[in-house]
Amino acid sequence: MKIIVVGAGRTGQNIIKNLSDEEHEHEIIAVDIDGSLIQPLIEQYDINGVTGNGCFPHILLEAGAENTDMLIAVTAEDEINLLCCMVGKSLGIPHLIAHVRSPEYFSDFGTKGEELGINLFVNPEYTLASKIDRMLKAPKDVYLATFANGRLEIAEIPIVEDSPFVGKKLKELREGTKKDFLVVALTRGELAIVPDGDTVVQADDVLSVCAKHYELADIFSHFGLVKQKVKNVLIVGCHEDAFYLSDMLLDEGIGVKVIDDDMNICRDFKSHLPKADVICDDFTDKRVLDRESKAMDALIVMSKYDENNIVLAMYGKNRNIRRVVTVVRGDSYTGILDDIDLNALSPYELTGDLIATYVRSIDVPRGSQIVAMQTIAGGSAEALQFNIGKNPLLVGKSIREIRPRMIDGILFGAIIRGRQSIIPRGDTVLEEDDGIIVASLKNRITQIEDMFAES
Repeated sequence: MKIIVVGAGRTGQNIIKNLSDEEHEHEIIAVDIDGSLIQPLIEQYDINGVTGNGCFPHILLEAGAENTDMLIAVTAEDEINLLCCMVGKSLGIPHLIAHVRSPEYFSDFGTKGEELGINLFVNPEYTLASKIDRMLKAPKDVYLATFANGRLEIAEIPIVEDSPFVGKKLKELREGTKKDFLVVALTRGELAIVPDGDTVVQADDVLSVCAKHYELADIFSHFGLVKQKVKNVLIVGCHEDAFYLSDMLLDEGIGVKVIDDDMNICRDFKSHLPKADVICDDFTDKRVLDRESKAMDALIVMSKYDENNIVLAMYGKNRNIRRVVTVVRGDSYTGILDDIDLNALSPYELTGDLIATYVRSIDVPRGSQIVAMQTIAGGSAEALQFNIGKNPLLVGKSIREIRPRMIDGILFGAIIRGRQSIIPRGDTVLEEDDGIIVASLKNRITQIEDMFAES
């Protein structure tokens, strides 16, 4: 696939890195008005580059737009990104992705992609906020694998020795809850199992549970994992990512306190989110932090300075704040933070993953391809998302009809039908262009046909 990436800043660099790491080879052309940003990418990732303004048709044509499959516009200016995509559309580029960072633009344009001819809007700050929002809803240290743009998740749930579920069959676990979920994998010591409904739960098992995102909190409660929900969150930094996160948390009834040292930014933040408690003060002052962090269940550090974020996250851990997340935007601390046990997230890495997933979904023929893949069960199994297209092995058939023809160790976890997410039962019938999520022991399948035993 030939891909033009307009904008060689932090977001563009991470996208190029992710695409270069893909198994499928891509021909990548970086375009930026600053040639000094392009040369290191050419040397590191063996790509091509063009220096110039990606809004100009002659620059895109110089980059090979006439036979390009995808244009990704990720400059620092939303208006430029939208214009780049419009120019790319006029030149016949079939797949267009625009970086839209402003909350106003993202709100106005995020639901109008088809009208504008843009396939995907990406927003690193919104993607980051969504990730943190999901983390805060999950019990501490519970691993989450996300699919279908966050609508479906697989959570790894430990079963303690005195759990009421010990000794029960998996098909009995839903008793007492109206929420749909499916156990798609089970870890027992060093052994990973893709179970069936008759598998009996033992103490110290870890269940990989597939469910709709908005039902996970109730499912965690069902398994006795939520002892104390996050009710009050302190956010350091009043920028776009803090706005998105605060908006999400306030909608969920969670108390939000935001602190920043810039009065103008604080006033603007408060005008857009009047329900937030906005404090203008020096967030590096221990006395200020001691005062404002009282009764807080979570500390989210997302100022624009990585060093401040790391130090304040360590402060939060020393204060025994239950949930601490820090945002790191640069590459300087990659690997180091793993050794000091900090929950560190990069908006650019998350966005790179998102775009790489989208590219993967259109990069191979419909009906067989892996759209997304994440490891589960402690890395011993995989959850894979496929688009089934018109595949005759699946379309029009119920899960009950399909199962006898499948190899052992494969389990349907969920179906994605447009914007609808379905936890399947035996009589659920697959339809053309459905997405499916299946669990498998690691490295067993790479395409839909691998799921079936030979006749």
